[in-house]
Amino acid sequence: MKTYDLLILGAGPGGYVAAVRAAQLGLSVGIVEKDELGGTCLNVGCVPTKILLGATELLDELAVYRKLRIMDGAIQVDLSALQRRKDQVVRAFRKGIERLLDTHGVEVLRGFGRITDEHSVELELEDGSKEQLRFRHLIIATGSSPSIPRGMAVDGTRVLTSDYAIALAEAPTDLAIIGGGAIGCELATYFRRLGTKVTIVEMADQLLPGEDSEIAKTLSSAFARKGIEVRLNARVEALRSDTDGVVCALSDDEEIRFERAIVCIGRKPNTAGIGLDRIGLTDGGPVAVDERMETAIPHIYAIGDLTNKMMLAHVASRQGVVAAQNSAGADVRMEYHAVPGCVFSSPEVFGVGLTGDAAREQGLEVRTGNSPLAINAKAQASGDPTGFVKVVAEKEGGRIVGVQGVGHHVTALAAEAVLAIQHGLTIEAFCKTIHPHPTLSESLHEAAEKMLHHG
Repeated sequence: MKTYDLLILGAGPGGYVAAVRAAQLGLSVGIVEKDELGGTCLNVGCVPTKILLGATELLDELAVYRKLRIMDGAIQVDLSALQRRKDQVVRAFRKGIERLLDTHGVEVLRGFGRITDEHSVELELEDGSKEQLRFRHLIIATGSSPSIPRGMAVDGTRVLTSDYAIALAEAPTDLAIIGGGAIGCELATYFRRLGTKVTIVEMADQLLPGEDSEIAKTLSSAFARKGIEVRLNARVEALRSDTDGVVCALSDDEEIRFERAIVCIGRKPNTAGIGLDRIGLTDGGPVAVDERMETAIPHIYAIGDLTNKMMLAHVASRQGVVAAQNSAGADVRMEYHAVPGCVFSSPEVFGVGLTGDAAREQGLEVRTGNSPLAINAKAQASGDPTGFVKVVAEKEGGRIVGVQGVGHHVTALAAEAVLAIQHGLTIEAFCKTIHPHPTLSESLHEAAEKMLHHG
């Protein structure tokens, strides 16, 4: 029977990062994966969608310069070639993860892992045979899957999830996207660039629920100019597919027909069948953890989407590092106050820390500084200066607690915002930082300057 200092269930961006860190700390590590290395992020999420969006971004830029009467001409996208490119890059990254794990002496165990007790996992191999594995510490990193409500049965042909949508070799004529969150907005951007007539149906009163409302309005307006219809405060009751397409039945009894529909209403933790009930950790929902990423059982940790803290790959990776270090005897805590979130729609959106409204709900007295990209030279040079950058700071002392932005390539500003919030910078300290000209980063400086000198 194989025994490990640390066993990990799931080789996504949380699991494999945890494995490498634990191996660096001298632990013997095994990692169980039933599918491909890299998890959702690499195989059907972050990476492939950005490849599709990156390849089609030129279509947006060309449209801008056509409108300015600077350029003309058409570009034809070869979707088959684009899909091959996407798959090629994903395979290369998978091989990279495999080499990384091998270099650090992590044993990759292919199969389905099921917890049998507080120190054992049963590994079911592809041929049906089973092995017993023992561990001193366990990290559960099994990720999440798309949520599919009743009445929206996914068939992979007419009614899709994002997993199916990113593999389409032909753009639909028209498309309904159910859900206006990050995934929905990115897919809307991609398919609209390909010429698809896109309608987003969102039950909340804004796109990107929970984000800054002013940013959401700016994104909606930009989508409208691009020909993307956004229907807010609209609930989809059912999707009915037939040979001609999909009928979308709304709560007000309206029915709309589309060629295809993509269901993007969120994700659910992958807890089914992995034996959590045998050790009393969950009743089917997320796995509860503390700041050390420990579950109710001190030597068993959970990370990533499974915990439902913040379903972001970079959060899972950091949680993995925290769990790995603690399993090696450290006492490290997870912090969430400066986590960046990026949406690679057109225009892009990012947010770090608290919005103004969220800060006030927490009882903080804050003020905001807003810098429109229309006054930024780099944004003007791009041909599309839509959007703004907003800095949120405490009234007393000026500590920066949040930064948000919407516009062309604004996600590049997220890292600086993270550093400012993580290290407790004030707007005065931030304004002393020289920003290069001409860059988008000057908009951060400008927003802070407004608060420093104009209150």
